[in-house]
Amino acid sequence: MAIFYPRRIDPPILFNEKGSRVAACMVIYMTLKLAITAAMALWKTGLPEKAIKYIFDKANVILLDERSDRESFQTALEHYSDDELMIYVPDVYQEDIYRIDYARLKENGIKLISFDIDDTIDDSFINKLQANAPGLTVTMPGKARELVQGLKAMGFTVVLLTNAQQELAEGACKDLGADYCIARAKKPETSGFEAISSRYGVDKSQMAHVGNSMRADIAGGNKYGVTTCLVRRAGTSMKLVKFVSKVLGVPTKGHLIRERLLERNMWRKHHVYRSGDQYYQLGEEPEYRRQTPPADKSVVTVFYDGKAPYAAAFNLCRHIQSMGVDAKLKDAGDYDEGYPGKVIIIGHHNLTKKQLAAVGVLYNSNGLMLGYTQDKCVLRASRSALGKGKKGRKKFEEYYNTRILSYKELAASYNVPMQFGSRDETRKSQYDLIWLVFATHWLYGFLGKTSELGQGAGIDMAQQAANDLIQKVDADKDTIYTLDELLRNTYKANESAGMKTLRNHLGDDIAFTGVLADAKDERELEEAELLDGELSGYVFTVGGYTIRSTVCLYQDDDEADYTQQVPARRDMIAQYQQENWRMLGHESGVREVQVVSARYNGSGSEGWQHICIAATSIRWDESINFIGTLKPSALAPDEQEVLFILKQYTGDSFGVAHWYKLAPDGNVTEYEEHPYSPESFEASWKD
Repeated sequence: MAIFYPRRIDPPILFNEKGSRVAACMVIYMTLKLAITAAMALWKTGLPEKAIKYIFDKANVILLDERSDRESFQTALEHYSDDELMIYVPDVYQEDIYRIDYARLKENGIKLISFDIDDTIDDSFINKLQANAPGLTVTMPGKARELVQGLKAMGFTVVLLTNAQQELAEGACKDLGADYCIARAKKPETSGFEAISSRYGVDKSQMAHVGNSMRADIAGGNKYGVTTCLVRRAGTSMKLVKFVSKVLGVPTKGHLIRERLLERNMWRKHHVYRSGDQYYQLGEEPEYRRQTPPADKSVVTVFYDGKAPYAAAFNLCRHIQSMGVDAKLKDAGDYDEGYPGKVIIIGHHNLTKKQLAAVGVLYNSNGLMLGYTQDKCVLRASRSALGKGKKGRKKFEEYYNTRILSYKELAASYNVPMQFGSRDETRKSQYDLIWLVFATHWLYGFLGKTSELGQGAGIDMAQQAANDLIQKVDADKDTIYTLDELLRNTYKANESAGMKTLRNHLGDDIAFTGVLADAKDERELEEAELLDGELSGYVFTVGGYTIRSTVCLYQDDDEADYTQQVPARRDMIAQYQQENWRMLGHESGVREVQVVSARYNGSGSEGWQHICIAATSIRWDESINFIGTLKPSALAPDEQEVLFILKQYTGDSFGVAHWYKLAPDGNVTEYEEHPYSPESFEASWKD
């Protein structure tokens, strides 16, 4: 295919790089907040040796506790039954202690409420500073004091039950005005709950406990039999520790518990469908369980065949759940032929090899293979296919580090490393990449399109053609290409992203009828066809539209801006062509631009319509990144076919996507996607 615009072609800019920017911002924000609070405390008095030693020892204990017996703890969790895992599931889950419906607790016979302190009521690090530094007293948040007094006014007995030191427990109890406190309770042991029950003469059925730890507070309370209330972690310090631990790939034991509950669909920490739908009060079900699934909702089981693919299978399962599809994760040992619903098998052992041979290989690149039928998909990673020794690993490392960039937004959402792992993690890196490839290019069709195709032969043929077109655009990009083919391959990546954007905003029913990669009737414009200011150009057909793309030299000085499309003087054009230099603005008085126009080829066409201008400068650049045609649905008449063109602006600090739509009646509509005004972009699509 001819290259119709002879300059650099850039892929779309990602101005929301969630993986690095969001993580960095979170770490910076939490660190600054913690540092400011600590500095305020230390400004009043120096931190004595006793306090320094205590905090250091406490931090060391936390780290050692998280590291000790991690593998055995994870193995034990994997073999827990649903009943055994219920010890970690709370009766109430809310964002903080102030959102719990205490009136409902009272209605259910609760007379005594115990609270954890550290990271439940206030930041644990600040608590320990206050408890150990001379001149400082333990001070709880004002809202917490008001809450405790309000609960006592309702008739509740309020007790503090903490694993922290005595000084902290007594200081918090005094500041809050609580009735009693127990320090060093050693939760999840139940002795603290027993002591409270005995002291106040209340039955366990009349007690509730509020805390932030599933391992200590919820497991301990459930063991003893009290009503358990889980809240999100308060304060900053432990959030920072846990977040950094997660980013470094060393999840805490609490994280391992949440993973196991999530894969069994027993409990979720975060929202699935929309923010906040995971929270619930006593006697309620979380909203994601209360929702009635549609009758045709898919049920998918993801089987991991081996230890190495577990993390990839878990992430794929979570991703499918985020799409509103019921998905479960199981060991390959639970699989048998005829397993109900849709099945995804990911691994490298005999089951995977056998099933892949049965469904056929659709994709095979660098040891990554996949294939699928209507109800079964198989993902396999072959380490031997990479070749022997360091050379094979090095080749795959280069491939991984390059290819992962195509999926960085999705990878960041599930903490998939953006760099190849160590020698011992080659297969894990293979699985990280293959599930991202599948989720991006084939998962949508595997889950949704198959069921829609069965409604009629016409829909079957037309929709299948649209699906084939998408897969053609997303085809393997690992072949060695010529220079022209490399530029064409860049278009293929851009078109895949463009199609995804259009589906997001226009719906899944749209059917693509053409893309730039499959342009027809291409030819270079003859000199006699060029207009004033035009240096060169091409015309070609995409779908039912003909596109005219020309390189022009326009005046760009104090008298006229290049957007006014005033052709440069003939002497300037001659000098440009003779010296082959590229002039970039007011310094030269002219600017090289790309001008795109198009016309509908069907009946009622209004002829050529100007679409857009793409220019460039030293500090910014505009490029045409997508050209495609589509209809509202596969069976829509040809008269409803429209043309979409994407012009991508790339600046020093942000990018702007300009989408242009040409309708058969000649009407051109622009949709601007600006990082500082996403709401206006969404609104324009709705219009």
